[in-house]
Amino acid sequence: MIVCGKEFTTEHIEMIKDIIAENSRISHGKLSRYVCEALDWQSSNGKLKEMSCRVALLKLERKGIITLPHIYEKPDVEKRVAIEDRITEYQKAECDLSELGQIEIVKTGSRYSKSYERWKEMMNRAHYLGSGPLCGQQIKYLVESEHYGYIGVDSQEK
Repeated sequence: MIVCGKEFTTEHIEMIKDIIAENSRISHGKLSRYVCEALDWQSSNGKLKEMSCRVALLKLERKGIITLPHIYEKPDVEKRVAIEDRITEYQKAECDLSELGQIEIVKTGSRYSKSYERWKEMMNRAHYLGSGPLCGQQIKYLVESEHYGYIGVDSQEK
């Protein structure tokens, strides 16, 4: 059978099933690398065709030919909970703008700066998607109020 431009023989399918059986907690990325290496599936520049392989593996699973391993939560989730417990300088200010006192918009520094770490902690705690990963270039800001300290800003009207 041909999937994503690659022929998958019965032997190939059995090999994929064996890899999954031997590595029940293998990530889909690592599985695709193993499969690409085993099948010598690479582009003309010699790089493994990992994304094509991932798509092919998903198609094989949808056809009921293989069963991909369950995707486990990343350990970062546990780390996020620990980070949430560290935040002490954040609060949500539910008030009129005039009640905030003087506010300062603080641009975060590099990812190694304290302001960036504070921004990341606040996003992980308050935003439903957490702090990322984000696509493209971003400029990150914090809002600091004279009366409330660092605050979360919700621009949605109620």
